[in-house]
Amino acid sequence: MRTSLFSLLSFSCALALVFSTGCTKYEQDGALVQFRKPEKRILGTWSSASVTEVGTDADTNVTEFLTSNNLRLEAMFNEDGSVTFENIGEELTYNGLWSFNDDNSVLHLDLESFKPTGPFFYDADSVDRSEELQEALLLLQTEDTLFFENGTYTDITADVLSCVSALSMTGFQWVLEQGIGADGTLSADGNTYYPGDAITIWVQSIIDDSLGDWVDDGIVTNQEDYEGIANAIASDYGVQISYFNQKNPVLTGLDDPNLVAEVQANCGLNLIMYTDAPEDILAPEVVGYVNDNNEFEVSTTYDEVLRLMDVYWQILELEQDDLQAYQFREYVEGVTVYDYGFLLRFEKE
Repeated sequence: MRTSLFSLLSFSCALALVFSTGCTKYEQDGALVQFRKPEKRILGTWSSASVTEVGTDADTNVTEFLTSNNLRLEAMFNEDGSVTFENIGEELTYNGLWSFNDDNSVLHLDLESFKPTGPFFYDADSVDRSEELQEALLLLQTEDTLFFENGTYTDITADVLSCVSALSMTGFQWVLEQGIGADGTLSADGNTYYPGDAITIWVQSIIDDSLGDWVDDGIVTNQEDYEGIANAIASDYGVQISYFNQKNPVLTGLDDPNLVAEVQANCGLNLIMYTDAPEDILAPEVVGYVNDNNEFEVSTTYDEVLRLMDVYWQILELEQDDLQAYQFREYVEGVTVYDYGFLLRFEKE
């Protein structure tokens, strides 16, 4: 295929004229304009002065070598036939070999680069946790009210809401601290109560049934012995409860400006209210939320894929400090494209 490519270039001057580029500027053997042969002129470091896309169809197979935004290339041609291109704008490096064809009209660049792929999200057991990250992203984007333990992404929203509810109440209330069910819940009378919920009705029913026995046993002195009653219920039912007696509410609701301070002072919760909305699963709070609220930890990793490219430059001009060429493009994955894709101009540093 490459031999046929070189034969196609016999009409290069005609094509070059279309783009107002003369064919007499570049003397391949160095006899007329340059005394140094092209193999010597090419050596050194070159910086791209302009890269112009020309003659490209929409469905053309384009390498990523010259299609990045804000393209700035630096080319280093070495005497041993090696070459290095640095795509400054994309922080990509291409390494390979360079060689001229027989009449020095075409420069062949045999290049390779490692392209980052990913990201990937695996735990320590190599389990893909992308689904958990997507769920966390949706939660963080849509939930109106979230509270984290300060300095972490540990979700303590349920505890905070229970505390705020209690601090917003007035009068005497019994509050569930820890039940005997899953997650500290208490199931009674067809209801499920969570830590922080008011359970005054349930506690009062227990007091009505058991107060006499507790007094006889010396466990409780009277119905206002709240500490004794709490200890008796813990002993008989395994349920931890507390009480409060407020004439005025401590908080007026979630928008109370004293919420953080009062919840910390009254419920011992060191909290921060989350009000942001992450854009994607790469946001640190998404990975942080998953890691701080599960028994596994997710790591964000990237991989690299080796890309191989054959690139051909038809040389239009090669002086001591000026290089101009048309670039042909070719993939090694089985699709070959011979079209004038880019008009290049480099200056030697």
